[in-house]
Amino acid sequence: MDFPILRNNMGYNKNMKDVTPKDTRYIPFTQQSYCCVPTSISIVMYKLGIPLIPQELLGYHLGLVVGKKDKNLFWNPVTGEKPGTGYGTRISKKQYNANLIFKKLKIPIKVTDYPIEDFKSKKDLVSFISSCVKQNKNLIAFLRSGILNNNKKMNGHACVIDRIYPAKDTIRLIDNKITSLIFIFFRYINSLNTPLFDFREQQT
Repeated sequence: MDFPILRNNMGYNKNMKDVTPKDTRYIPFTQQSYCCVPTSISIVMYKLGIPLIPQELLGYHLGLVVGKKDKNLFWNPVTGEKPGTGYGTRISKKQYNANLIFKKLKIPIKVTDYPIEDFKSKKDLVSFISSCVKQNKNLIAFLRSGILNNNKKMNGHACVIDRIYPAKDTIRLIDNKITSLIFIFFRYINSLNTPLFDFREQQT
């Protein structure tokens, strides 16, 4: 089963709904602070029937760093200077490589990296997402939180892609942030400038 993670600045809010759609492919979870990546992964793990571990524990192994003012919210917090993409996990760093962490934690998932440059156009990207959704594969989008919240913040954020509607130029995301509504109808734009990761479940 493919589990691609898509990193891309994809657009702006069109409409938000907190009603669970009948055709959703997932059970939505609410994230612990700074744990959008572990929560998005957990949503997919749950769908695949893979046993869950605490968001914070998964985040810790994926390089979770939090602000000092919030360290009391965590059992074993790592604090430090705020990264350029904001507090949260640091999966782009070698020591927090997802393949290494999943193997260490005995999570049966393998990650493959696909450069976003492999997509020659927006059409190719939409075709790829559409094909994945049609085959009931699992996608996570990495984007600027400011895009979802209509501001200029550059903090990174992760959401699960639930459905795509090419004719409407729209995708439906599951945003797991506690201050956000869960299901978001979200327009994407042409900008393709960040990497793509493909996560595949390993058969045991």
